[in-house]
Amino acid sequence: MIKLLKPSGYNIIKSNLIHNGVLSEKYIVVDNGIIKDIKDSATGFLDLSDYIMSAPFCDYHVHFTRAISPADVYSKFLRYGINSVWDGGDRHLSGVIAKKELAAFMDIKTSGYAIYKENGYGGYIGKAIKTPKEIIPVLELGIDFIKIVNSGIFMPKTAKISKGGFTFSELKETVALCKGAGFAVHCHANGDNAVKDAVVAGVSTIIHGFFITGDTIKLMAQKGVSIIPTVNALMSIPETDNKKNILEAVKLHLEVINKCVEEGVKVLVGSDSGASFLPYGEAFINELKLLAKAGLSVEQVLHGATVMDLKATMKADFILLEKTW
Repeated sequence: MIKLLKPSGYNIIKSNLIHNGVLSEKYIVVDNGIIKDIKDSATGFLDLSDYIMSAPFCDYHVHFTRAISPADVYSKFLRYGINSVWDGGDRHLSGVIAKKELAAFMDIKTSGYAIYKENGYGGYIGKAIKTPKEIIPVLELGIDFIKIVNSGIFMPKTAKISKGGFTFSELKETVALCKGAGFAVHCHANGDNAVKDAVVAGVSTIIHGFFITGDTIKLMAQKGVSIIPTVNALMSIPETDNKKNILEAVKLHLEVINKCVEEGVKVLVGSDSGASFLPYGEAFINELKLLAKAGLSVEQVLHGATVMDLKATMKADFILLEKTW
């Protein structure tokens, strides 16, 4: 269960929260909607120590679509304590539209399109290019980061990754153009070779990352590349005839996530919401639970699910989670 808390006036709140990277019981002093101090002791407090308190959530991988209005999407995010999202694109620039319409209510970062190789995977989420230089007009669309598609997707029937992606030289040149223009690059990549190429090419974040090996994980750690594993999206694929293959892939992916944590790769929480079987907000909470199942601690899960830990001078918007989430 999640509760939203927006205290006004002067309050002292006792709760469990991530502070300096550690989950511990603290006392938060709030004055006129701003965190003034975080203390080890206090008197005259509101006792919420039965809950874990966190800053509002950030969903690091969603897709806005034309099928649902930005206002409706926002209400779904708000219900689950999400006030920041990173949009991975669609072919209609729905994320750019949502960013403009919701600017006063939430922080939206968008790639506008997902960029994919012509005749490869990516048609419904982005824009095809034939050569790296064709990405240059995309850099002028008022976007915040670039998303590049460098593989296909998991196919439940065969338990393999479908075709998609760029040659390494194409990928490297495309990433260099993006980084030269000041953009971080997130990369949809599945399969060890596709992920390794993306890491070597200089991307900042891998999205999905199914079937990667220990050597590639170590390379990600060395280069400071984070991962958004979207394990719930894999788990939720509506393929009842091939559920055994899906569950086996989920099991392997949970092991990959655990290995990423062991090697020091930062795991960010992204739901891949936008498809009908991945409801905004609800899918994010399911992702939190699966990351905990992969072996991440509460601190690690919440660190990857928020923009930053609660601290003095921040706006006093909190979410409360039951300890059994």
